Amino acid sequence: MAKKLLTLFFLLFCSSAQAKSLDHWQFETSLEGWISPEGINGVSAGTCNLSHRDFSEGKASLACLYKVTPGHIFAMGRELNLGKQQVVFFEFQMKSLRTPQWYLSLEEKDGSSYVLPIELSALNQWQGLSISSQMFKLGQDSYDENKKLDLHQVDKILLFDISGLLAFEQSKTAVLIDDFKIKTPG
Repeated sequence: MAKKLLTLFFLLFCSSAQAKSLDHWQFETSLEGWISPEGINGVSAGTCNLSHRDFSEGKASLACLYKVTPGHIFAMGRELNLGKQQVVFFEFQMKSLRTPQWYLSLEEKDGSSYVLPIELSALNQWQGLSISSQMFKLGQDSYDENKKLDLHQVDKILLFDISGLLAFEQSKTAVLIDDFKIKTPG
């Protein structure tokens, strides 16, 4: 009996110490608010849809088809509210058909941007990523009054492909995202 109580206590203790999920976008039935913005100078818009043929978890993924255009970047993102968290973790699956170098950006309400480069180890393969908010750095072309990422001020998350800045000709490609979680430390 004591062994069962000890086991139950251990299970309850361990489950309460695990990370708490703030958001979880599975892309099973919707784009979960993710878009590729149009009409911004220097940004190539893409078409984002659900892919029921290529996914990492569940039955679908977010698939964005776009053109790598010389002198332009591709961006996709969504609005975000992280509340009063001090640290969060972003965990997601990503597959890029042609671009190994990506940037993940957290945008504060005042316009300051905190950026993290992401290097995919292989193309056209699903890869799991786990990123701490403490890894982000103030963007080179950004200004923040306190030079510190304030998660309570973050209102957007963006994913960038900047390969168009080095491209000489236009080409088509795609990126897929699946099972995107935002968690607090345990």
